[in-house]
Amino acid sequence: MLRKPSYQPQFDLSYPLLRGFFDMSHGLVLIKAHKKLHTIAKRMLSVDYVALIPVLAGAIQEQNKIIEKQNETIQQMNEAFQMLTSRLEALEKGTNNVQEKNFSFSLYPNPATSGFVTIDYSMNVNAPIGMELYSSTFGQKMKVLLPVQNQNAGSYSIQASVSGLTPGTYIVRVSSGNQVESKQLIISR
Repeated sequence: MLRKPSYQPQFDLSYPLLRGFFDMSHGLVLIKAHKKLHTIAKRMLSVDYVALIPVLAGAIQEQNKIIEKQNETIQQMNEAFQMLTSRLEALEKGTNNVQEKNFSFSLYPNPATSGFVTIDYSMNVNAPIGMELYSSTFGQKMKVLLPVQNQNAGSYSIQASVSGLTPGTYIVRVSSGNQVESKQLIISR
C-alpha cells in the first residue's frame, strides 16, 4: 500500500506544464519553474508594445540612413578606384591622356625691388600665349604684361614694368590656349 506524502503542494495539476510530470522528488523544482515562467509571462504582458513601435521604427530609419550614407561613400570610392585603374592602364599602354604643357615660365627678381620684373618663358609648341598681372587681394586685373600673340617653340624673355604699382602681392597669370598657370609676385620698395 502506498503511503501518502506528508507535504501536499498547493497547485493545480491541471496545468499542462505540470500534468504528468509531478514526482515528489522533483515537485518543488517544477513548482518553482512554473512560478518563474508565470512571473515572466506577466512582465511581458505588462510592457506596452504598441508604444515601442514608433521608437523601433525611428531607430530602423536612422540605421537605414547610416547604411545609405555608407553605400554612397562606397560608390564614390569605387568610382575613384575605377578612374585610377583606367589611368594606370593607359599609362602602361603608353596612351597617356594627360596633355603636356605648352609652356613654362619663371619670374625674377621676386620679390621685385626695382621697377621691372623679368619673365623667362619657353614654348614647347607653336601656340598663342598671353600674360596678365592681377591683384591677389581683389583679383582685379592690374595690367597686361604680354598681349596674346602666336609664338613659335623656343625660349623667350620679357621685362615688364611694375613701377606704377603699390607694394604688395600680385599674381602673374600666363595662358596658352586652354592651359593656364599662375605664380605669385611680391613687389616691395
